[in-house]
Amino acid sequence: MDKLAIGIDLGGTNCRFGAVKADGTLVCQQLMPVPKDRSHKGIISFLCSGIEMTKKKAASESSCIGIGAPGIVDYNNGSIVRSPHFRDWHNFELRKNLEAACSLPVALDNDANLVAAGEAWLGAGQDTKNFILITLGTGIGGGICIDGEIFHGDKGFAGEIGHQILFFDGRKCDCGSKGCWETVVSIDGLRQLIADSNDPRKEKFLQKYHRGLDSITPHDLHKEASDGDIFASLIWKKFGAYLGAGIASLVNILGIHTVIIGGGISNAWDFFISAAKKELSKRTYEESFEKIVIKKALLGETAGILGAAGIAFKMKNS
Repeated sequence: MDKLAIGIDLGGTNCRFGAVKADGTLVCQQLMPVPKDRSHKGIISFLCSGIEMTKKKAASESSCIGIGAPGIVDYNNGSIVRSPHFRDWHNFELRKNLEAACSLPVALDNDANLVAAGEAWLGAGQDTKNFILITLGTGIGGGICIDGEIFHGDKGFAGEIGHQILFFDGRKCDCGSKGCWETVVSIDGLRQLIADSNDPRKEKFLQKYHRGLDSITPHDLHKEASDGDIFASLIWKKFGAYLGAGIASLVNILGIHTVIIGGGISNAWDFFISAAKKELSKRTYEESFEKIVIKKALLGETAGILGAAGIAFKMKNS
C-alpha cells in the first residue's frame, strides 16, 4: 500500500487532520480542538497526537507531513514569524520542531496559501495557471497563484491581501494598522456595517437579537436575507461593494483576472456577488473587467488539508 501524506490545517480554535493519497484522495479526516496550552511544546505535542490518531484511523503509515498555520509564515526556513491566534509565537521554528518530534519530513506554509494550493490541485483552480484566492471569514485569507505555483514573495510573506488599505484613517485592524480591507469584509466587518448603518429598518432588525450585535453571525444575516429581510439584504450589498473594491485593487495591481472566493461567508454568495461585480466594474478598466472571472471555491473545509498534503508530496518528490 502506498504511504500517505498527513495534511494539517491548524486554526485558532480547531485543527483538521487528514490522510491523503498521492492522487488527492482523502482517506480520512478528523477535527480536534486546539488545546489551551499553546506554548511551543504544547502545540508540538498536540500535533503529534493528532498525526498518530490520523495514521491509526487510516490504517496506513505516512511518509510526509504538510501543515498550514495562520499568520506570517517564513516559507523558506519553516518558521512562524507572528500569528494572530498564537500571540506568544515569535519566529517559532515549527517545521524543525515537528520534524524532530515525528521523525518525518514536514512542509509548512500559511494556511490560506494552502487553501489556494488545494484549489489549484483539485478544486476551482485546476485549469487556471494564475488566480487570486480569497477566503472570507474571521478575517480575509489570501493566496496568489502564478504559473501554477503559490507566490510567496521574498520572505514568504506575500498574499496578506486582507491588509491592503481601503481607508487611510479607518478602524484599527488586528494587524496593528488602520483601514485594512478585512475591517469591513469579514465577520466583524459585517457587524460593523450594521452598527454604522443609518437605515431606519435597523432598529426593527436588531430587536430580533436581544443578546446584542456581537451575537449576529453571517449565518444569521444570510438567513434573514433569504427570508426577505430588506435591511439584511442591504448589508450584504454594502459588504459586496467593499469586496468588489478590494478585488479591483488586486486585479489592477497583479493583472490576474481569475478570482476564487471561499470561506464561511461565501455561503451568502447570491446576496453579495452582484454588488461586488458592479463595484468591480466601476474600478477597473473596461477591457480588464471583461476578462475577470469570479468563481466559488469547490473544496470547502477540506481545501487546507489537501493543499497541505499536496505540498508535502511535492517536497518529498523534489
